[in-house]
Amino acid sequence: MIDFKKWIDFGLTHGAEEIEFYFERIKSNKIQIFTGDVESLLTSTSQGIGVRVIFDGKIGFAYTSNLTSKGLKTVIIAAIDSARLVQKSELHKFSDKGWRYPEVEIFDSELGSTELEEKIRYGIELERSALDFDPRIVRIPLAKYEDEEKEVYIVNSKGLNEHYNKTIANAILTAIANENNENQTGLGIGFGKKLSDLDSQKIGEQAARQAISLLGATAVPTQEVSVLFSPYAGSLLCAPFGSGFLAGRVQKNKSYFKGKLGEKVASSLVTLIDDGLLEGGFQTTPFDDEGIPSQKTIVVEKGILKSYLYDTYSAGKAGISSTGNSRRKSYQELPESTLTNFYLQPGNYTKEEMISEMKEGLYILNLSGVGSGTNPISGDFSVGALGIWIKDGKLTHPVSGVIIAGNFFEMLNDIVQIGNDMSFNFITKFMGMPSILVRKLMVTGI
Repeated sequence: MIDFKKWIDFGLTHGAEEIEFYFERIKSNKIQIFTGDVESLLTSTSQGIGVRVIFDGKIGFAYTSNLTSKGLKTVIIAAIDSARLVQKSELHKFSDKGWRYPEVEIFDSELGSTELEEKIRYGIELERSALDFDPRIVRIPLAKYEDEEKEVYIVNSKGLNEHYNKTIANAILTAIANENNENQTGLGIGFGKKLSDLDSQKIGEQAARQAISLLGATAVPTQEVSVLFSPYAGSLLCAPFGSGFLAGRVQKNKSYFKGKLGEKVASSLVTLIDDGLLEGGFQTTPFDDEGIPSQKTIVVEKGILKSYLYDTYSAGKAGISSTGNSRRKSYQELPESTLTNFYLQPGNYTKEEMISEMKEGLYILNLSGVGSGTNPISGDFSVGALGIWIKDGKLTHPVSGVIIAGNFFEMLNDIVQIGNDMSFNFITKFMGMPSILVRKLMVTGI
């Protein structure tokens, strides 16, 4: 392991007023299966260090994967030199020592001790579980398993010296069903701390069942109707708009929620929470990537905007404390304010109860074109949708070839029921949603 004290001293003697090291080591496996064989297999280990310094009130940054003495000397000098080129700010601060960090269960040694051959067998079982579900499942375009063991150290010249180890595994499968020369696609996903958390049968059947349920799908006439979002579809739509709650975006006038603290911004049914300590959460860690303890923050409570989400810089700008929402994409990136485990608090309705109370509308299972069809600042969205039509409280026929359109911020105020079936979507990395029923949205079809 790196002698951090030695390199802190080196940085301070070469002009840094403060210095911080963010060390990251990641071991990962990526396995893709096609027709019962390994289509691709990538096992890798990467490590590196990001160095931040404060020099004359300015912050500098550099990174390297060269952890030799020469490499560390070079990266520290580069970080100091980069500070000379930026504007001065009194808001740049590194974390002090002495925090009491909460205990979180985010590491499982089982993942590292599981043989690669067993992980390959899992991928084959994943593919087979969907193919065996129904003869109408004719092809599996994607059957993928991935895992990661991550080790992080944050050490600085103010005495902070902390680390954690984390494991995560995930699986994703798409299945194609065919009937009467028509193809439909379904998706199954799962994640956990280790391989045994992922039920290959459940994931495969989830994808197969969805694909089959959409066979015979047609468009419907253009109309304004009630829309019920499945947890997966709801998380896809909501994810692009979550950044509006980040203080950094608010302070840059890039958020609809600027100046709305204490105001009603959603239906009274809506409570939105960011919880960096959530048990089983994809983004759960004991502290953020600046060394600030992770925490649970109520962002919207019963429709009222209560808080933004802060890193150290944006918190300093606002004159308050960080909410522990600073994250880095890797050691090669600077930390920035980010959502952790962000979710809509579940309600009391089952999906079946919500469907039974709908006179007519669309139950949405999946969306397409979310990246290009949403505007996080204005709230406008127009995206493709797949689902099942509801008539007189019953699922009737599958629907495809339609577009749903509206305004996300208006939609928040138009939520009339929330389900009790919350799940997290690892594809969005942070967004957890239950089923939600929206009073009316425009469905554009034929």
